[in-house]
Amino acid sequence: MQVTVNIATPTQRTYTVRGNTLREAHGRLPRGCWGRYAGNFTWDYRGRNGMVSHLILNAAPVITLPRWHGRGRASREEQREWDRMLRALTAHEDAHHEVLVNALEDQRHFFSDEPDTAVRQLRQDLGSYGSELQQYQDDFDRTSRHGQRAGVVLNFPD
Repeated sequence: MQVTVNIATPTQRTYTVRGNTLREAHGRLPRGCWGRYAGNFTWDYRGRNGMVSHLILNAAPVITLPRWHGRGRASREEQREWDRMLRALTAHEDAHHEVLVNALEDQRHFFSDEPDTAVRQLRQDLGSYGSELQQYQDDFDRTSRHGQRAGVVLNFPD
């Protein structure tokens, strides 16, 4: 079966965290995870007579990161610490994107090796794939502790 994978470059979004100091900004970050990756996976197909000859896998990912309103009023040391954490958080969210890319490439290889497939079978195979993709992302967050193991923490200057 022919398989096309379309993965857009992630759209970048921000949410505002207010505070004049690093501690204030930290206190206004959401608990648990400070960034968000949404893969926005969809699929479609082409075929006839109930048989799929071309599978199309799509993803329109969005990465959402915090933007510190009040950063300019904080000390340089606090600003550097925020910037360090934000680089680590960005790398963590970029790694979420790689999880998606790898999973969809695996699907490309799997379905490319299959002959034309009945629509009913494809719906059964892919009907819950969005949940499976989310499980991959959840597993990544669990093993990375939402990026904490790679520096997604804030250390307060003395």
